Amino acid sequence: MGKINVYNQPEWVGKRFNNLTVIEPVFRKRADGFGSWYWRCKCDCGNETVSLPRDLISGRTKSCGCYKALVTGNRRRVHGETRTPLHMVWVSMRMRCRDKRVKNYGGRGICVCDEWNDYVVFRDWALSHGYSEGLTIERIDVNGNYCPENCKWIPLVDQAKNKRNTLRVFVDGEYRRLLEVCNERGLNYDTVHGRIYASGWTVEDAIGVPTGHGDNRCSSNKETAKEHFYDYNGKRMNLSEIAKAEGIVYQTLYAWVVRRGVPLNEAIDHCKSVKREGKSLRQRCLEHGMNYTVVQSRITALGWSEERALNTPSLGKGANQTSYTD
Repeated sequence: MGKINVYNQPEWVGKRFNNLTVIEPVFRKRADGFGSWYWRCKCDCGNETVSLPRDLISGRTKSCGCYKALVTGNRRRVHGETRTPLHMVWVSMRMRCRDKRVKNYGGRGICVCDEWNDYVVFRDWALSHGYSEGLTIERIDVNGNYCPENCKWIPLVDQAKNKRNTLRVFVDGEYRRLLEVCNERGLNYDTVHGRIYASGWTVEDAIGVPTGHGDNRCSSNKETAKEHFYDYNGKRMNLSEIAKAEGIVYQTLYAWVVRRGVPLNEAIDHCKSVKREGKSLRQRCLEHGMNYTVVQSRITALGWSEERALNTPSLGKGANQTSYTD
C-alpha cells in the first residue's frame, strides 16, 4: 500500500511529463477486489487520458497517442504533396513510361531521366519553369525522353498538336511543325491543317493564303477547296476547269490527283478510260477476277498502271507484298 499512497499524494497534481499534465489521481478497482492508482492527465492536444504513474515517470507514455501518430506520419511523409495536381502529373508520367503496354511511351522506350524519379527534384524544376495548375508537361522532341532539357509546360489543348502524327512540313529549307509555321505567319492552324489533310492543298498554297473568320477546314476566304492550280495546255488552271475542259468527272480527277498523288496527265487518261467504258474500277476487278483492294493498292501505293494491276495474277490472298510481284 505504500507505493500506492505515494501516487495518491496531491503533490503530483500539476506535474508535467512530456506532453501530459497530471489533473488528479484516479483509483481503478479490478474484479478481484484489488486495484491501482492512475493519473488522469491533460494532453497538449486538448485530449484527456488516464495512464499509470510509472509509465509517465519513466517516459514510456508521452502523450494521449497523438505524438505517436505525428511521429509515424512524419516518418511516412516524404514531401506531403501526395495526390496534389503536380504530384499526379509526376505519377502519370512515370507510370506510362514504365508500362511496356503503353505503345506510345513505354512501348517505344520513352523513359524518365534518373533525377526525375525523385518527386522533390521534379517539383522544384516544375515550379521554376512556369508550372501552374491546369498546364500539362510536354516533350519538345516527341521521340525524346522526359528530362529537364526536353520538357516544358503548355495548355492541354496545345499538347494534342505535338503528337508523332502531327503534320510536319518542309518550309524554308527544313522540316518544321505546322503549328509553329502557322503561329509565325498568323494563320489559323485548324484551317491550314484542313487545307493540307482534308483538301490536299500543297503546303505552299496552304500557308500562302491568309485565313479569315469565315474559314472552315477545306476552304479560305479567297479560294475554295477545288482551286488546286496546275499548268495545263499552257494555262494555269484548277482541277475543276481541267475536268470541264476534258469532259470528265471532277470528283474522279480530284481523287486521283489529290488523294492518290497520280500525275495529272495519267489521271486524265484514267478518267477518260473510265468514261469510255462506263465501268468503275471495282466492276472491272470483278470482271478480271481480281481483289479490288489488291488492285487499288497496286495502283496507288506502287504506282502500277491500271492495266498491269488488273492483269497480273495475285499470288497471295491479301494486299501483301507477295501479291504485288509478277
